[in-house]
Amino acid sequence: MTDDELRFLVTSSLPRAERQLRKLGRKLVDMLCRECGYPPGSLSEASIFPLITIGRLGEGVRQNAVAEEIGVEGPALVRLLDLLAEQKLIERQEDPGDRRAKMLWLTDEGRKLRLRVETHLTKIRAEVLRAHSRDDLIAALRVIRTMSTFVDDGVLDEMFADNAT
Repeated sequence: MTDDELRFLVTSSLPRAERQLRKLGRKLVDMLCRECGYPPGSLSEASIFPLITIGRLGEGVRQNAVAEEIGVEGPALVRLLDLLAEQKLIERQEDPGDRRAKMLWLTDEGRKLRLRVETHLTKIRAEVLRAHSRDDLIAALRVIRTMSTFVDDGVLDEMFADNAT
């Protein structure tokens, strides 16, 4: 197999892997709804991301930091935060240092749900990745980070701009 063929296989496998991970995410969210007594459909993968990210980044985190971490624009995050606030899973507070900025806090219920999610994710990761060595996982992480950095640094934008002329 040539290097180009290998690169093709790696990149063409990503969309299917993403679909499978989303499917797994939907199943996890459905299970959490049942376990926690939430109505079906009241939680989504999209709403779970900000919840766990607030916990991971530390409570009192600013909205823009959460948006950047999960890779969404501000308005999309605001809609998700509105849903989480309606469900009494998070609270927003003004940042005392900048009244325009909002800080995010988990409620007691939000902390409980986050802990459940993290516990399930730990089990899922262990099962999904159990066949891979530590070295395999380190190599995979390096490839993923390189690809992300390539996009985040605007290299693709430059490539497409050069081809537009």
